[in-house]
Amino acid sequence: MKQRTITAVLGIALLIFVFYFRETVLLNIMIAALSVIALYEMLSATRLLHNKLLSGAAFVVAVITPFSLYLGRSKMIGIELLVFIILAFGASVFMHSSVNLEQVATVTMLCFVISLSFTSFAYMGNLHKTSDFNLSTDDCAFIMALVFVGAWGADTGAYFVGRFFGKHKLAPVISPKKTVEGAVGGILSAILLSLAAAFIYQNWISKEAIGISLPIVALISVLCAIVGMLGDLFTSSIKRAHGIKDFGNIMPGHGGVLDRFDSILLAAPVVYLLADNLQFIFRSS
Repeated sequence: MKQRTITAVLGIALLIFVFYFRETVLLNIMIAALSVIALYEMLSATRLLHNKLLSGAAFVVAVITPFSLYLGRSKMIGIELLVFIILAFGASVFMHSSVNLEQVATVTMLCFVISLSFTSFAYMGNLHKTSDFNLSTDDCAFIMALVFVGAWGADTGAYFVGRFFGKHKLAPVISPKKTVEGAVGGILSAILLSLAAAFIYQNWISKEAIGISLPIVALISVLCAIVGMLGDLFTSSIKRAHGIKDFGNIMPGHGGVLDRFDSILLAAPVVYLLADNLQFIFRSS
């Protein structure tokens, strides 16, 4: 626990540093680095690194996607997808003895899930430029923070509630230690922490006369908690299927990047889509 706590504190400090420079290319570089490491961990775990063409194309996508805002977001992602599919077809045809359709499909899914998930933070950080709603750069940072508060808050709450009160297994085959009681505690923790973050932001951080819809923040926290648990269980099923405990050891006490960010994989795009398309987190006060 001591090692996990020290690593978590250092990680939060790094996140704050990146958030501070969120309007610079440093954010995109950080996202690209995390995407590459996470993809490497996943391809290593699933034993798909041996195909140099497929994995190489996946790493190129992971590097380029966080910079798609500078190159025309939708157009760039469409080009990436087309080029990747062409390379995947080539690998299937010319390396058919060592590459099958299942491998191609798995690499394709993992590549774009990981890349687009992490890139969601770059999109959230630029909502004040791309959204029709009148958002400030601080508002964008708050939206980004909601992802971590909701997903990691639920993860932490589920751990402690499950440890002390857990009786009914949530997914006994995939993750025997997770319980229904822990899941409920995680959701409640996410709600309380997200509401506390909204209160702090609105009263002590925001420089503009902006109100925050607390019921919407609570709803977002519930969604973050649920999809965060789903992401956690998804990666747990992959680790169990391939007989590994952690995806890596880059974060002492936590494992690899994916071991810490697995709950973010779905939470980040969910929050981004809500903030970008529904635009009702904030309201005039």
